[in-house]
Amino acid sequence: MIQEQLYLSKVASYLTQWIKPKWLILFTVVFTIFVTAIDSTSLWILLPTLAEEFDTDASTIIWVGMSHLVVSGGLLLIFGRLADAGGKSWLFILGTIIFAINTCLAPLAPNIFVLISIRLFMGVAYALIMSNRDALLTMTFPQKQKGLAIGLQGIGLGSGLALGPFLAGIFIEIAGWQAVFWFIAPIAWFSVLLTLILLPRDGRISKSNINVYQAILLFLTLSSTIIMLNQSARIGLTNPLTIASAMTSFTSVVCFFVVQKNTRRPVIDFTLFKSRVYSLGLTVLLAMYLVTNATAAITPFLLIHGFGYSATKTGMLSSLLHGIRPVCSPITGWLWAKISSNPLWLIGNLILIAGLFLSGIADGSANSTLIIFGGFTLIGWGTAMIETTSGSIILATTDSNRLGSASASVATFRQIGLALGSTFGMAMFVLLSSQLTGINASEITPHTITASAVISALSTTLLICGVIAVLVTLLMLLWWKPLNKEIASALFPSKKPQHR
Repeated sequence: MIQEQLYLSKVASYLTQWIKPKWLILFTVVFTIFVTAIDSTSLWILLPTLAEEFDTDASTIIWVGMSHLVVSGGLLLIFGRLADAGGKSWLFILGTIIFAINTCLAPLAPNIFVLISIRLFMGVAYALIMSNRDALLTMTFPQKQKGLAIGLQGIGLGSGLALGPFLAGIFIEIAGWQAVFWFIAPIAWFSVLLTLILLPRDGRISKSNINVYQAILLFLTLSSTIIMLNQSARIGLTNPLTIASAMTSFTSVVCFFVVQKNTRRPVIDFTLFKSRVYSLGLTVLLAMYLVTNATAAITPFLLIHGFGYSATKTGMLSSLLHGIRPVCSPITGWLWAKISSNPLWLIGNLILIAGLFLSGIADGSANSTLIIFGGFTLIGWGTAMIETTSGSIILATTDSNRLGSASASVATFRQIGLALGSTFGMAMFVLLSSQLTGINASEITPHTITASAVISALSTTLLICGVIAVLVTLLMLLWWKPLNKEIASALFPSKKPQHR
């Protein structure tokens, strides 16, 4: 082990003779995010195929795409606390190892429930990686380059998110759904090697900083809420499972705040929410991830079962949701360093709204491909602007000793928004399809309803997502002046007058 560590240190030392360490760290983080992004978005293209392969309904198959989001959302804040205790690099490395192992296990799943279980464990990997990616970059780069670093991270994220659906569509038609995971596996192990060689080693993590009870309660709150939303559309609000999930969610929330109030080391640092920038930034991110992931979750069903497109064409169009990020994210990061974030925030939201409403009017006619192309491009453009500006301003206005908590909060709201988005998108599809066809919600699958019903239900869902984005934009405008003042005072504090 000592010889291996010495060898890895020599490799890193050799590379730093030619490249500054901060750029090596950036490359490592970006590449890891790139791999996880491919995994994340490829799942949505797999869902229609998996539904046929394992003969399951829409409410069950969606758990393949959101199970890791539920777990990671419940663990991100606790891992953020661990990061503040000095374990950013080690946690990130552990996340890449777990990710690589799970990628190899997924294609071996014999049934849908084993696959969902594997994806649940994958959530641990996502939580470890996502809670530390921004913190690693923020502590590595100086203030003037933080926005640029996070923007460049968007290149890896956007490239992976765009490549995932495209590759998944091709592999499904050529070699089956298992080939998608076999493609990701070697890239994931290369990411493990990069983290072991290039990331700096930080101190040991003190166990006294871990509040296990709050982590469990947070996980119970998120998971029970997701189950309630998911199953209420399928079996109704009065079903015992739905009621039990709602009661568990409420009880967990109450217990969480009781423990939070009486602990010296709370998982959530509520003092951060005193900042309007921090609070609104997380709200904007939550809404953005909700509507965009709802779109990503329902798109394969709309294009394959509604419009009759092939998996390859569906993957190509779905990649537009993220394909513009590699270009837009670094440009937005550069602009953020030059001007206030408020205009970029607002413009990003307006572009997202336009994309959602444009996509919602596609009806399967001859020009639907062009409409989807334009709508998805706008959604990707707006998403990139919102994500880069929100993340940059939140971290740049946070004290350095609480960057781990702030970074984990951003990642937590991302995962919660993604999980709620996929649940919301599929729940709306099931409810609207049931109303249109008169078929019981528990029996709704893309094969049991007509193509016109699929198009109507999913197009309406996209329009509802647009309305949600409009409401968030109105909230932003309501806080416009106070936000400008707080951002300016945080980033450009006025010099105190000198007294003689």
